[in-house]
Amino acid sequence: MKALSLLAAALLSSSAFAAETPFQLSQDTLVDGQVDSATAQHLSLPLQVQNQGFAHTDATTVLKGNYLHDNALIQFDINTDGNTAYYLGKQVQGTQYKGNWYDSQGNAGDFNLTAGDDDQNGGDCNAATETGWFNGYYCNAEIDGGGWQLVAVRNTANPREAVTSITSIDSEQYLQPELWVELKRKSSEVLFLQPATNLWGIMNIAEASNPSFCVPLVDDLSSPKLVHAENSGCDANNTDYTMVGHPSDSSKTQGNLYSYSTAYKLWVRQNFGIVSYNGTLMVFVR
Repeated sequence: MKALSLLAAALLSSSAFAAETPFQLSQDTLVDGQVDSATAQHLSLPLQVQNQGFAHTDATTVLKGNYLHDNALIQFDINTDGNTAYYLGKQVQGTQYKGNWYDSQGNAGDFNLTAGDDDQNGGDCNAATETGWFNGYYCNAEIDGGGWQLVAVRNTANPREAVTSITSIDSEQYLQPELWVELKRKSSEVLFLQPATNLWGIMNIAEASNPSFCVPLVDDLSSPKLVHAENSGCDANNTDYTMVGHPSDSSKTQGNLYSYSTAYKLWVRQNFGIVSYNGTLMVFVR
């Protein structure tokens, strides 16, 4: 460990590693193709980056790695108190990667990684000044100050299509669960917009993710109900619930917005009344 620390320190102090960028890693302990958000562990630290290489060292951790094939792949290892874990992943969107890891003690799992700062690179919607496509993302710059990135679209009905990035607002696309979970973790608010009516509401992601709800803010955006909190029970039969979507998941109800609940006032800002029925929906985060 001491030798590795000295090596990484030498790399970091050299002019070869001049730029610093954030590194955000989520990983679980089961190799099944996606990171389990309920059991995932998270690591966030600054990387020193130059060209295709990167490194980090602190009192307990030494990380070093590099990008391959024009950033299509990423490989790195993390040594923590003598245990080394090896990671290999593929690019899924922008600075986001997913893959598998294995360590010297026989453990293994999946990981999601954001290696870089999309905000600094203009990759997300923070810098968008108009509603529309911006650097590969569809952004809403009009509602509540803007900065909204589109993560799901509902126009007609199933089948919905899981994608690595939204490419059409006339589709039934939604971000793959592992990408959505990671983006949700890094975001603070979610916007539900009915494009056909221009009615909308905003929720705080942390509050909407309360595990005691009938349906906390979902990890899978293809779900009929995206969030559901109810004063008593979970049948959505009485006017005592807040909900997005509908159990029937029909082309007429899949974009419904409800604000009945007096116990769970999840809408922090909205321009609809108590309820708005519609079959179209766009979901954004910021």
